Amino acid sequence: MADRTFRRLMPVFALSDLGDGMTVVAVAWLALELVPDGGQGAPAGIAVAAYVLPGALGALVLGRWMRRLSARRLLVTDSTLRAVLLGAVPFAHMAGLLTPAVYVGLLGASSLLHAWGKAGKHALFAPLLLEDQRLAANSVISTSL
Repeated sequence: MADRTFRRLMPVFALSDLGDGMTVVAVAWLALELVPDGGQGAPAGIAVAAYVLPGALGALVLGRWMRRLSARRLLVTDSTLRAVLLGAVPFAHMAGLLTPAVYVGLLGASSLLHAWGKAGKHALFAPLLLEDQRLAANSVISTSL
């Protein structure tokens, strides 16, 4: 926390990470609300998997293109994709279009770049910090995640 830029940005990232954690709970909760009584376990598990697993696929498959982007661009691209697609969930619900399949599709697409966004968060600080500060900064960022 000795670096001024890190000290200013870290609370914002921590708040975002808190939102990501709350989203995992909301994802499962909404999945339970979308299915009729009786078959609730599997849809909740599928929804949570759709929210998490495509990020690993995106990390593997999209590397060729994503490596070219700056840390800031990775973070902004991931955040924008997530905001648009997760923001589409309530609109789909209001329009009467939110089925379990649509929900899982939006969740999966929203998480496709998330591994790159997390990497961008770590890489964003690397050039700003002294070498002896990087390990501590990465520890704080990882703890927040």
